[in-house]
Amino acid sequence: NDPSNNRNYHDHHYDQYDYYTLEQLRRRDVPGIPHECRELYLSDEDFFRSFGRSKDEFLRMPKWKRDQAKKEIGIF
Repeated sequence: NDPSNNRNYHDHHYDQYDYYTLEQLRRRDVPGIPHECRELYLSDEDFFRSFGRSKDEFLRMPKWKRDQAKKEIGIF
């Protein structure tokens, strides 16, 4: 079961992550980050700059739209 489909999983956990830059996530310089929720390791500011919306807004989008947005910034 893909945890990125479960909004409650993210609501409970994403504020506990260490933050990394978009470039680090693109290069996959940080081991151990789950592929399905890599975007949540961006700071709130970097997240908004990258996606044009907050994490909460992003997580309310359908999964296919989230996946497309992640492809567009190179972290899918």
